[in-house]
Amino acid sequence: LVTTLTGPASTAGILTRDGALLAIEQANKAGGINGRPIEALIRDDKGSADEALKIDQSLLDEGVVAFLGHYLSSVSVKADPQMTERDILMLNLWRPPVCMFQ
Repeated sequence: LVTTLTGPASTAGILTRDGALLAIEQANKAGGINGRPIEALIRDDKGSADEALKIDQSLLDEGVVAFLGHYLSSVSVKADPQMTERDILMLNLWRPPVCMFQ
């Protein structure tokens, strides 16, 4: 989860984080995904597209396979090409989520 946790838009980002953690907890109690627990990695993009791109690249380098975020559309729009180019699932609020099954 990469969202805005500090700065003017942080209230919504904090609520997003808390909702995601609750959903992950419930999913893990139900067995996770295909028997594997979901691990939450949470990062603060500070409402900055530049910061978000650095964080996203770092998470991609760690092998993250799906992203929840970014909260701000101005950040999501900048992050989308990086995710699309790598066929990474990114769920966010600025457009309907797209799931790709191979």
